[in-house]
Amino acid sequence: AVLVLGGMGGAGKALQDVWQSTDGGVTWERLVEPAAWPARAGHCAVALPGGAAMLFGGFGSGGAPLNDVWRSGDGGSTWEQLAEAAPWPARAWAAAAVLASEGDSDPGAAILVLGGSTTGDSLLDDVWRSEDGGQNWDLLVDGAPWAGRRGHGVITLPEANSLLLLGGFTAAGPQSDVWRSQDKGVSWELLVNEAGWKARSCFCAAALPQGEVLVLGGQETATGGYLGDAWVGVLGEPAGSDGAAAPTLADAAAAAPTSLAPAAAGMA
Repeated sequence: AVLVLGGMGGAGKALQDVWQSTDGGVTWERLVEPAAWPARAGHCAVALPGGAAMLFGGFGSGGAPLNDVWRSGDGGSTWEQLAEAAPWPARAWAAAAVLASEGDSDPGAAILVLGGSTTGDSLLDDVWRSEDGGQNWDLLVDGAPWAGRRGHGVITLPEANSLLLLGGFTAAGPQSDVWRSQDKGVSWELLVNEAGWKARSCFCAAALPQGEVLVLGGQETATGGYLGDAWVGVLGEPAGSDGAAAPTLADAAAAAPTSLAPAAAGMA
């Protein structure tokens, strides 16, 4: 099943609903309104290997960032609060990822929270990890090599313990850099400073089973410039490593094995 949890509705209203699709997104039914968690947008949501759903952070109706943690074990119908205030600073527009433990157990998977914006739109460059399903959190990295940012993408790669962090909005504006961690988020290497796609934030990124990476849509500026493009790439070694060229995410029309064509620029 696919879930949609909260977000921003018309007139800038934060939402408190849960929608579900069991046919790959063709049809949708509303499961809950209102949910047990407060209305919010800019939050993180992840699925754990055992089927549980997690929701945390974001900002509420008053605009203040949040650091509460919620879990659903029944597909999004009911929710329990695991933490009213997690130890990581309240934040919105962060990124989250799940790294399955050996044996693919739940809640044995590691949950990561990376970056985001906190009070006063201060941009964060930290990494936090939970090894017990979101109840307890440890600071993994304080001052990552990538600039503090919000609206970035983080994806788990098919190979064990590997993560990619892409783009987002920093103090210097939107970015198109790509970073990789091969040790569960502890250390990071820059793969490419400027990928082939336009710098952006608030986009979607995903890894395909064959190893390709997708980048879809987003915003060119802090307040708009919405994109409707699609990019796909295969990662290599970092630029300058044994003379290897920097890996890039190429135009989907040229590189996608599924013949995915780039959408026209504009509203996604």
